[in-house]
Amino acid sequence: MKLHGTMIENLRSAVASAERLRGRPVYSDTVRFWQALLDEAGRTDEAASGNDAPALAALMARLAQEIAARSAENGGK
Repeated sequence: MKLHGTMIENLRSAVASAERLRGRPVYSDTVRFWQALLDEAGRTDEAASGNDAPALAALMARLAQEIAARSAENGGK
């Protein structure tokens, strides 16, 4: 996965997009990107420095909630 900026910046952007688009239709590619970003962040989590780890974990949790909520809205699809 090719990202621009830090993992935290990318997660912040994804969370902001997901929140802004809550209740609106989103391309399936977008949701797949959010999930891929979350997966990549999980791999990065082990290597996160001490100061970044809490922020990374919080953003990952927020993005996971947004993805789950969107999945529930779409009947689990």
